[in-house]
Amino acid sequence: MQKRITKDLLTYLPAKALPALAAFVTVPIYTHLFSPHQYGNYALAVAASEFLLLGTATGLGQAAVRFFSAYKLRSGLSSYYVVVFGSVASVTLTAAAASAGVLVLFRPFIPSDLAPLLWAALVLYIFSSCNATLMDVLRGQEQSRWYSIIWTGQCYGGIIFGLILVLGFGMDISGLIWGQTLGLLLPIAPLVRLTTRSVAIRTADFDRSDFRQLWAFALPFTIGNLAFWSLSLADRYIVEVLRGSYEVGLYSVAAKIPQRSIQLLVGLFFLVPAPIISRLWEERGRQATEEALTAFTRMFCLMVIPAVAGLALVAAPLMRLLADEAYFAGYPVIGLVACAAAGLGLSDLGSSGCLVTNRTHLIARNQCLAAGAGLILNLIFVPVLGFIGAALSAALSFSFLAGLQAITSARFLTWRWPLRSLWRVLVASAAMAGSVLLVRAGLPSDTTVWQVVNLLLSIAIGALVYGAVLWALGEISPPQLRGLIGADPRRPSIAPTTRETGRE
Repeated sequence: MQKRITKDLLTYLPAKALPALAAFVTVPIYTHLFSPHQYGNYALAVAASEFLLLGTATGLGQAAVRFFSAYKLRSGLSSYYVVVFGSVASVTLTAAAASAGVLVLFRPFIPSDLAPLLWAALVLYIFSSCNATLMDVLRGQEQSRWYSIIWTGQCYGGIIFGLILVLGFGMDISGLIWGQTLGLLLPIAPLVRLTTRSVAIRTADFDRSDFRQLWAFALPFTIGNLAFWSLSLADRYIVEVLRGSYEVGLYSVAAKIPQRSIQLLVGLFFLVPAPIISRLWEERGRQATEEALTAFTRMFCLMVIPAVAGLALVAAPLMRLLADEAYFAGYPVIGLVACAAAGLGLSDLGSSGCLVTNRTHLIARNQCLAAGAGLILNLIFVPVLGFIGAALSAALSFSFLAGLQAITSARFLTWRWPLRSLWRVLVASAAMAGSVLLVRAGLPSDTTVWQVVNLLLSIAIGALVYGAVLWALGEISPPQLRGLIGADPRRPSIAPTTRETGRE
């Protein structure tokens, strides 16, 4: 099992690592092309698109991941596709039409420089919904290589198209949104072919019981995802109302760095565990699922904890190197947003018990509670601390969410933490932090060249010290690493029980 988890994490890694590298290129470009006020409006428009996506398609996407194995085992994929694709198309078109009506109705109240961005974001939402659903089906099929290739291609394609529209055709910042839309549009046809090949999809195979099962799973997720939006993106609107779009721009650019670095690691634990854990629950039951969850937790600790600590240590020099001077004041949020991302990843692992037993209403309830706490914290901290208060609220809220999910899921699936591994990781991370501080104290940083040298040496030496301490403590060794990336054993094929699938 450890081999399979490691291989899938490594296979999905390019889908997160390569887009993260792109962010380190685009941040300097975007911050020199656009002012914090312009970037703030762009962030608000993209957040509106994310709101629509989370409120419609993502719950059905989670259902697509959760139930693919079950429907494949009982040869019911035709009905599965009809329900998933038909439902997503219906809710997407309905939400798009309603949103267009809202934009027309409230046009006099929308700032003139924000309105065209919102229309572009509405088109982005439509194609994001189609693309995200197909990618979720691909993930449910555990086609990690194709997922990585397509995800990376559409990310870089969106960036390239956006820059062509801005620099080549003279568009304003809305060109970035239209570029993202083009990047999502191009792979849709290949995705349809890839996800549905060898399956004859017939509308006559539509099954009402399948429709009810998928929607019963998806609807609470959708409600919870709206709460998640309020946790992760609504703070931009609170900062806009209380402090203005300038601080939204500072916050959004600074938050983009951990979102494209720490979340590349955390994102692996959104992509990989759900299909594997769902399949193990269907095929092998509770014990195997709990063993896999412990293995995922160990990998999470090994990868995410040192990354959060390291990013917090180099936040200031990284921001000074990447962004225009006008954005430098945003660097304090980098460490806080990194902590929030780690809390989000833990909350997803912690909700596994509710996920496999189809109790998504409990996941949604916890997300709503955390969202309420986040709203209260934002209203307390933002007036006093500005956008830094929003980042602090996010870190506290996602930590609270992780605790809620873990407590709730414990009734259905035991989450056994690898405490010995956690202790070793903390010791190694502390040693790494000490080495990074020594490097930064011993080298100058008064020129761009020295800033680059300082940053690269900090990262390299910190990584070497972290790995050496783990090795010395016995947490990792060359034979273990060779074993983890060795051949993947054949997966068992055990029919699911009625209790596990939830079907009578």
